[in-house]
Parts: sequence; C-alpha cells; structure tokens
Amino acid sequence: MESSQHIPEVDARGMSRVYARVTESPAPSTLRGAGEEAELLRSLIDGAADSSAMYALLALKTRGTASERELRALSRRERELERRLQTAYYLLTGDTHPVREAHPSAPYLLRALRDQYGRELERSRLPLPPLPDLAAHSLKNADTLRSVIARTLY
Repeated sequence: MESSQHIPEVDARGMSRVYARVTESPAPSTLRGAGEEAELLRSLIDGAADSSAMYALLALKTRGTASERELRALSRRERELERRLQTAYYLLTGDTHPVREAHPSAPYLLRALRDQYGRELERSRLPLPPLPDLAAHSLKNADTLRSVIARTLY
C-alpha cells in the first residue's frame, strides 16, 4: 500500500542558512549521514541530558542554599544546550535523536560535584564546529561547580 504523504524537497541553501544561524558556523558540505560529527552530537545530547538530571538532583541535596540556586541554573543551562545540540543534529542529519531518560544517583555530594566538574572540563576540550561556544559553556559550568564545591567544603 502506497503512502499518500507528500515529502517536500529540502532547500539546501535555506537549510545551510538556518544551520549557520543556529550553530554559528558554516553548514557541512553534506546534510545527510555526517558520520563522526553526528555520532559526537548524539553523545553530547545524551551527556547534556544526563548533566541536567544530575544538576537537578544535586540541587535537591543542597536545598535552601546558594548552591541550590546555582545548581538549578546549571540544570536549566544544560537543558538549553541539549535543545541547541538537538537542533544542530537535526540540521546535520535531517533526523532527531531520542534522548534516553536519565536516572542519576549521587550518594556522596562532594564526589558527584567533583565528577561533574571533571566531565565539564573534558567537554570543554572537544573540538566541535557546530557549536563553537561549547568550550566556553563547559568552562562556565566548571567554574560554577568549583564555587559550589568550595562552599560545600568550608
């Protein structure tokens, strides 16, 4: 049985302009199957979702403190990053990446904060053309985590 659904032609120049505007970098030469870049974006999307959930959990563990507010802000920033990464992924591949539901656990607050700090530093070192500000985003998160750790320790 044939589908009566019409699939419109993609305007490559229009897609390139939208891609460049959203990601602040030129569109790759091909929008389909960009292999390694698409795989990296999928990994970063999952990582942003995991980080957002972890920051929300850590905010609950620091309820009523300045750290709670900072961790909630980190969670919101990670959700926004996830949306930007999803947009870049869609523009690159023409497909969406379903995000798995995160179930973080953090029995030890300081250890979890330190682990997240390390992840942010690792992410800041990734060369990712679609999102040139990813390093700055991650370094800002790491700096916030450093101040939360300092307040938690002392």
